[in-house]
Amino acid sequence: MSIVRLVVLLPLIISTIGCSTHMVSVTYQPTGQIVSNAPGEASVTVGRFSDDRGTDSNWLGAIRGGYGNPLKKLRTDKPTNEMVEAAFADALE
Repeated sequence: MSIVRLVVLLPLIISTIGCSTHMVSVTYQPTGQIVSNAPGEASVTVGRFSDDRGTDSNWLGAIRGGYGNPLKKLRTDKPTNEMVEAAFADALE
């Protein structure tokens, strides 16, 4: 009887291990040479970014399995529009 229980419970346990939510950060990491403004040139300013996706403000997406089931949910610790705005501003610097 214990082998039957193991055969039934093992797939259930394995299938729930991957189902979790992961907090990620979106930052800009420069990969090349940093270019600075030439003297006398205008600077670029960044306005407000808005999130019009119709989802939670910190939702990035989900990693899905073969049947479309969400295996991992990707969320940010701050609202997505603030994260994208900061990454864009960092890239311009």
